[in-house]
Amino acid sequence: MAIGQPLSPEILVTLDGPTIAGTSAISSTPVDMAGFTGVLFLVKLGTAAANNNIRAQQDTAVGMASAADLAGTLVASGANTGLVLELLLSGSTAEQFVRCLVTRGTSTTIDSMVTIRFGSRTQPTTLTGVSFESWNSAAEGTA
Repeated sequence: MAIGQPLSPEILVTLDGPTIAGTSAISSTPVDMAGFTGVLFLVKLGTAAANNNIRAQQDTAVGMASAADLAGTLVASGANTGLVLELLLSGSTAEQFVRCLVTRGTSTTIDSMVTIRFGSRTQPTTLTGVSFESWNSAAEGTA
């Protein structure tokens, strides 16, 4: 991406949540990584706790019936309610479908889960399911 160029032609955004308070594990929508080099998971919890965390999982099928954790991807909440995990996927180790698993050891809501696939090999991508505008050097005035 060149300086001053919009990011939107290179990404796809998937939104999940919110959930009610609880301690059950909740998964994001599985996303197909074919044609993308990386994924960014952003999760906003209602309550920070050391035993609330996120991790990445992958599988060869969208149903995620054989989903496996990706080693080292555990991000613990600690004192933070915002958790972010970025994965660069490459080579034969990356399976086609990934998701974020939110583990809630302490009762909390999941306010939002955002999945951003990036590094589109085919541009432009089309954002679906979200209202979107892109502006370059917008002038002051009524929005």
